[in-house]
Amino acid sequence: MERYGIEWEQKGTHEQHLSVLDYKKQERAKEVAELDREIEEKQLEVKGLKATVEKIEEAQELLGDVEKQLDEDPQLQLPEPQGLMSAKSYKKKFVEPLIRRLKNLVRTVLARSYQGWENYHRINNLNGRLHRENDYLKFENSKLKEVNGMLREQNKAYRLLEKVFGKRKLDEIIEQARGFKKSKQRDAR
Repeated sequence: MERYGIEWEQKGTHEQHLSVLDYKKQERAKEVAELDREIEEKQLEVKGLKATVEKIEEAQELLGDVEKQLDEDPQLQLPEPQGLMSAKSYKKKFVEPLIRRLKNLVRTVLARSYQGWENYHRINNLNGRLHRENDYLKFENSKLKEVNGMLREQNKAYRLLEKVFGKRKLDEIIEQARGFKKSKQRDAR
């Protein structure tokens, strides 16, 4: 390196040189960790959805309270006509104001109902998407675990060969195999 004026750059990292199998295993472990992190994120989203479902249940209870109010609130009840009251004056005094209050109440209930259905459909769609994504991540995670297991087995075999032949001889064999592969690729072109 000195002859060609190349200087060694000190990066401050002294990572162990890994064999190809160890490197692949390390990368698969990183992928598995990333998928585990994504699964945790999805679980947090599911918790958020559960909280929204609880809010919907509370809204249902409120609707039950509104129904109870309709049955029991004296302002929403039609009073008995007074002794000598005409039908026209009874209608103007009691029936029309009651109908206005009921119409306002129906508008409010319909608006809340529409919001509830809209939230329900939005949450249902999000839940379906999260469920599909979670299934995909579980499948991907299981594949990566399988690959990781195979790489562990290959690593054990590599370590055994290393013990039998020695690291230097095994590295020579690998380099010969790579050279043979490269020459075949050149010949194929």
